Amino acid sequence: MREAIALALSVGAAAPRVVVAASALAVSAPGTLDSRPPVVAWLAPAAGDSFRAAAVETLRWSVLEDSAAGAPALRLALLDGADEVWADSLTVWSTGETTYLWTVPQLHVAAARLVVSVRDAFGWAGADTSGAFTVSNTSTDLTSPQAPARDTVGPAVPNPFNPSTTVHFALASPARVRLCIHDLAGRRVALLRDGALAAGTHTAVWDGRDASGRACPSGPYFARLSVAGERDAALVTRLTLVK
Repeated sequence: MREAIALALSVGAAAPRVVVAASALAVSAPGTLDSRPPVVAWLAPAAGDSFRAAAVETLRWSVLEDSAAGAPALRLALLDGADEVWADSLTVWSTGETTYLWTVPQLHVAAARLVVSVRDAFGWAGADTSGAFTVSNTSTDLTSPQAPARDTVGPAVPNPFNPSTTVHFALASPARVRLCIHDLAGRRVALLRDGALAAGTHTAVWDGRDASGRACPSGPYFARLSVAGERDAALVTRLTLVK
């Protein structure tokens, strides 16, 4: 039977051509019908960019993955030369381009590189390394951080999560905010923040429980950030609780 499958694959239509960034690499694993590893490519940051410690920067990458057998696991790592100085794990729920709001670690790295690595449900792995950029961490940077350009909410890390996740959000200027968790029906499940906050980046932890302390069931939820005042905005990011 395996020989028949291999023969059918070899005489079938040619696979579409995929153009891969020169720095991308792929590592094969178990023999399965999913015969190709994920193709990963960095879109941002660009070589020569400069980031400031504690700032929130936008990272972008793309993942091309044939398998539909579950969401691939993804890992981010920051390198200082050959040394890994920071890492985070998350789950990609769809292939294609991904945007990630990254709080730059409190480090000083003259030639930093980011590595994004993906492993799919069959064990195939792919990775790509960004161009070199700088991370500055001076006393001026830390005492006078630049305010974000706009209000944002997300990402939640980890996501999916069990039992808890940290919701990241940012304010362009001081404001009174309310950060709540809602279920799919729109009902408020938990209140994470309610009060005045300064401009800058903030976090709030949700432990997967409702306002009464009961564990919430598995499924999708939404973190809703309401910003009062002249902006009067409401921003939403999706979370998934798994058990």
